[in-house]
Amino acid sequence: MSADLETRIQEALEQSEAGESEGLEKLVALTAEHPDSAPAWRARAQAESELGQPEAALESIDKALELVKDDSEAWLVKAELLLDQDRFEPALEALEKGLEADEDDADLWFEKGATHLRLGNFEEALTAFDRVVHLEPDHLRAVFNRGDLLTRLGHLEEACKAYEKAAELSPGESRNWTRLGQACLEGRDFPRALEAFDKALELKEDDWEAWSNRGLVLANLDRIEEALKCYDRAVAIEPNNPIIFYNKAVALEVTEDFSGALDAIRSWLEIEPERAEAFFMMGRLQDRLGFKEESQRNLDRALQLNPNILGPMNVWGLALVDENGQPAPGVDPVQVKSNMPPQEVARQFVEMLISQGKHTVENGLVDGKYRVAVMPVQMGPQSWGVGLFDENGQPNPEVPPMQVQTDLPPDQFVGDYIKLLQEQGHTIDENGMVDGKFRVGVFPLQAAPPAPVA
Repeated sequence: MSADLETRIQEALEQSEAGESEGLEKLVALTAEHPDSAPAWRARAQAESELGQPEAALESIDKALELVKDDSEAWLVKAELLLDQDRFEPALEALEKGLEADEDDADLWFEKGATHLRLGNFEEALTAFDRVVHLEPDHLRAVFNRGDLLTRLGHLEEACKAYEKAAELSPGESRNWTRLGQACLEGRDFPRALEAFDKALELKEDDWEAWSNRGLVLANLDRIEEALKCYDRAVAIEPNNPIIFYNKAVALEVTEDFSGALDAIRSWLEIEPERAEAFFMMGRLQDRLGFKEESQRNLDRALQLNPNILGPMNVWGLALVDENGQPAPGVDPVQVKSNMPPQEVARQFVEMLISQGKHTVENGLVDGKYRVAVMPVQMGPQSWGVGLFDENGQPNPEVPPMQVQTDLPPDQFVGDYIKLLQEQGHTIDENGMVDGKFRVGVFPLQAAPPAPVA
């Protein structure tokens, strides 16, 4: 291709990218003048796509590929055009063709990873993003997406390393630090999580998610008063998020401020007036306060809203551990079968220890240095709820949650749910957002959402 033709193609393409129809007109003229120029046809396809002519764009890119079958850039353009129409399988075929032409094209690998992510194929997506990072270690979006996928797949230490790399590449982006904190929190590395959330808040003081998660970290460290201040900051920024009020209620219950916990639940119900878990938690707390009639009324309401609110009997493992996770000598771990939420199971365990007359409890610590660790013990198939929720935790009213009973972990069955949504006509973007505003939520069907360690 001559330098003159290359210059004319580039100038016309830049005009079309700026939304100027004159750019496409020039490219149409260039393909007529140079019908055997694959770059001209490829640029024309890009311009037609930019100006909202997807079918014409596909015809043009196919013409470019007829002329040069091993043009990896043209295969990428075709894949992107197909993805714009949610034609995922043909797009993957185009990406594979492009990688046959150039197996070291990081853009093709990234698009392949993003496509698999949209399809819920998390292992395949991770493999593709791994390849991108191998080729371009500083590819920020691939590094960040690796963190998300590693978190989904339960590889939390690797996820933390990925988010640390993202924070290194873009240290002024608070989201990188918030995600790092969330992964460390989930992996129970509380000091590291706290440091990450503090950094996120230095960069973005009104990050309600960082404040709420910082509260969870502090609650797990038995720094309940500090945790409550974090929840209050989160509520001031995002007053309509039910998750914050749930976390606040749990923290207040740990301190035995049952009235405060009930106030938090009432705020929760103002946002989600039909939330069965909120009524159940309220009824349970009212029972502890001796308000038997009100308790029964709210428990009945919870069962009316969700007959499966109690869920299956879960098996919980309980133990006393110090700040380093070491077990308390002389206190054997126990297993408890219960349909109560973990914080209630933990409370009953502490009451049992006190009744033995050998232990003291103050500020949530047993014998001055131990806390109760609660963990689920899997016993056969687990029942899960799967649904679509917006950024405030509100379910998609047009897609009711469904139940799944399986031995598989969530990351292995949620992909099937995403494929079902796509078959029903929903769209999933490269960040896993459904229809542009919902995320897939997976939760165990038990009395309440999982709580922090008591």
